[in-house]
Amino acid sequence: TEHQQKILDAIAEREAEKMQRKIPVEFGVAIHLKGAKKEGTQQLYSIHLKVDWPGRMLTSTKEDWDVETALHKCFNHVRSALER
Repeated sequence: TEHQQKILDAIAEREAEKMQRKIPVEFGVAIHLKGAKKEGTQQLYSIHLKVDWPGRMLTSTKEDWDVETALHKCFNHVRSALER
C-alpha cells in the first residue's frame, strides 16, 4: 500500500544515513520486495537488499511476516558485515 511504501522509504533513508558513516564513498542501495507466501490474511515477505560501491558489494536476503521487520533485518545484517 502507499502507507507501507512511505514507511519503507523512511526506513531505507534512515538506514542509508547510518551506513554513510561507515562507507567513505558514494554507494547505491537496491531493495527488492517480494510477497513469498500467503496464509490466511498474513503474507510472508522476502526482501533482497544490495549495497554496492566501487570495489565492494554486500547483499542480504531475509524473510518475515512483517515487511518492516524484514527490511530492518536486512540492513542490520549488512551493517554488521561493514563492521567486520
